[in-house]
Amino acid sequence: MTENQQNQEERQLLKYIPERDYKARNYKEFGGPFPDLCKNCKHYYAHIHERGLTKDPFPPTCQEHVADVFKDISVDDFETEEEYNQLMVLSDPVAWAYQMFPDDSGEPWMARWYQEEIMSCTAQKKVVRAGRRCGKTEAICVIMLWLTQTNADFTVLVIAPFEAQVNLIWDKIEGFINKSSDISSTVRRSTKSPEHRLEFNNGSKIIGFSSGPSSSARSDKIRGQDAKYIVLDEADYLAPSDVEAILAILASHPNCGMWASSTPKGTHEKFYSFCVQKDIGFKEFHYISAESPSWNQKAEEFFKTTYDAVTYEHEFLAEFGIQEGGVFRNDLIDSSLLDYDLPRDRSGPGTRVVIGVDWNGQDIGAHIVVVEAVQSDKGLKYLLLNKAIIKGKEFTQHEAIDKILEFNKQYDADYIYVDHGYGEVQVEMLQMIGKQRPGTNLHKKVKAYAMGGRIEIRDPLTNQMVKKAAKPFLVNNAARSLEQNLLVLPYSEDTQVLVESKEGEEQSASAGIVQQMRNFAVERVSVTGQPTYTQGDEHTLTAYMLAITGFILEFSDMRKSTSRIQIQQLEKRNEDGSPKDPDKKNKAIADLARQLDIGKPIATKLGGSGAGAVKTIQKEQESMRKTLSKGNRGTLSKYFGPSRSNLGRSGGRKSF
Repeated sequence: MTENQQNQEERQLLKYIPERDYKARNYKEFGGPFPDLCKNCKHYYAHIHERGLTKDPFPPTCQEHVADVFKDISVDDFETEEEYNQLMVLSDPVAWAYQMFPDDSGEPWMARWYQEEIMSCTAQKKVVRAGRRCGKTEAICVIMLWLTQTNADFTVLVIAPFEAQVNLIWDKIEGFINKSSDISSTVRRSTKSPEHRLEFNNGSKIIGFSSGPSSSARSDKIRGQDAKYIVLDEADYLAPSDVEAILAILASHPNCGMWASSTPKGTHEKFYSFCVQKDIGFKEFHYISAESPSWNQKAEEFFKTTYDAVTYEHEFLAEFGIQEGGVFRNDLIDSSLLDYDLPRDRSGPGTRVVIGVDWNGQDIGAHIVVVEAVQSDKGLKYLLLNKAIIKGKEFTQHEAIDKILEFNKQYDADYIYVDHGYGEVQVEMLQMIGKQRPGTNLHKKVKAYAMGGRIEIRDPLTNQMVKKAAKPFLVNNAARSLEQNLLVLPYSEDTQVLVESKEGEEQSASAGIVQQMRNFAVERVSVTGQPTYTQGDEHTLTAYMLAITGFILEFSDMRKSTSRIQIQQLEKRNEDGSPKDPDKKNKAIADLARQLDIGKPIATKLGGSGAGAVKTIQKEQESMRKTLSKGNRGTLSKYFGPSRSNLGRSGGRKSF
């Protein structure tokens, strides 16, 4: 590979470069603003454009620094100096807040240096990724009041995931209003029920909505609103359907401004896209909690001991990191990605291939993946070769069967693992085709896997057959394979599907397997220790996990090999199709199955049932979750070391 090709490949693989690289500083606070906000911003976007991260040299829409309005204006352009000063104050939210909001002792409200950075930027769309106690909600409350006080007939929509969060925003807004008699006198209407609403004498208003994953009716209500500025607070906790409804408002109001702020929760959804996909046009601001002047050594020690590593990373470092309750670790997913295209040919006749199929109705469709087990110079790898999604057609199931037959012929699959639930009839059809066409061997290859049932395996230590819940067993296969560095996936599957619009549906826009892995999580765990996983856009991932489980169940230890080449032959089976060493197979499966025993109500382990057993289960689950979250944390290992000194300080305009 030439140097030019290598540089081009690096540009293609690079997805995100931070403007403030806290990780490179071991999460030591910056303690102050950029010397020149706009100059630094232009340099940053030029840099990432040169590295191939943006198509547009400067995606944000802005008018540079808010104070630039004064560059070509002098006091001589006004009849009095008072008029000139008044224009300066009204044009600058930082100066305006300084003048309008004195505290009880008469001291003016002064923006912290990072609040001043955000408020001084004129970008039409801003995304603020900040840790707890930074004051991001306070900053947006000031901005909303400034916009509605200095503009007539100006509507601001505020959307938060929970009613309590909207109430908090309203309390802060009212607190600011009560500090200013000038603003108080302009309030025409103020209500919190049936909706949060503030109306002013100049026709401007602020309207608040709470929204959440189960509030589809709210999405319709939001979609029907009109606004000139939209505020999303705790945006990473909003349901995707609500964010899509909000984006629809932007589509019909191209000049509408938008603010999205949140502490990350770890999922790679809309808020993550706003931060990472720079071509969308959001100007990102990232600050850790240690930038706050109220942060000190005691606060740091308290929160580190109170929160586990994953939660601390989200709440106080404002990093996406690992999803809370996430099954697949983002750092391990990143390590599994390679730059290759789908479809990919089978590596050789000596490898193993399993096809996974997740059957669904016409709207969701059948999701089919082809995975190959190969021996590389780095050991055993499960390599994604191909995938297909058949949906939205009159004969979806028949076309899906045709695609399976096509893949089986193309890749000469060893096994086809199929979701038994919706695909029971299709399984029978495939097996019937296998008997009618002996050359396909489908009657032997096709294996039905009942997600809601239990899988029976033999424990080689006790020689007893044990039953395990099928869905957790399936998920744990894939998670354990990722942890063992066995998975190889293409960068093209690390998608960021933003809006499932009609256009996107026509183009079959769908989240890739990697995106689905990043968003796949445990929603809750029952008192019997059974996990319930997220439901939604995980169907291609389910097909992929079926294929991985097929390898585990059907083949003996594939790590063994007599020769070492780039891609070498896997351990074969006997002529009758049985494993060469059944004990190895059973031991591998049993080892995997035992991973599921953590926190589950095994009578011999708990010594009984009832409330005591439930408490033991919950205690073990929490202990294991914290242990796993603290292990192998590359981004936090140095941070959770020696104590750091606090360099944070407050900022603000020097004169007004």
